[in-house]
Amino acid sequence: DCIIIVAGGEILCHSVIIANRCPVLGRLLTLEKRHPTKSFQDNGDMIRFTELLVPDVRFDVMNYLLIYLYTDDLKVNAERFNPRSPIFRELQWAANKFELPHLEDMCNNVEQYVWGDEYGENLV
Repeated sequence: DCIIIVAGGEILCHSVIIANRCPVLGRLLTLEKRHPTKSFQDNGDMIRFTELLVPDVRFDVMNYLLIYLYTDDLKVNAERFNPRSPIFRELQWAANKFELPHLEDMCNNVEQYVWGDEYGENLV
């Protein structure tokens, strides 16, 4: 029931989950829910979506942030993660912006959270 519009696309999500897990998105939803901004007809029922505009966050960064909000984890698709990738700095910045200190900490220690302690210990 929510569409987050970011740089590079739109992501569908559940407002209840993001409002309960993310203080900033929860406040944005509270403001925007008064006036749903998109409606679709589905089998005769009108479905209303609330749009949240977040233009300073890239699509892939918001996608990882939402994975965290839904799972409290970054281990999803770990085989594609490179701990030296700039995406972790961008995700860390987004975690700070959206007041998610645990995610910010996970980005600081990405090797440990994504691959486990043994990977972090073996880094040169």
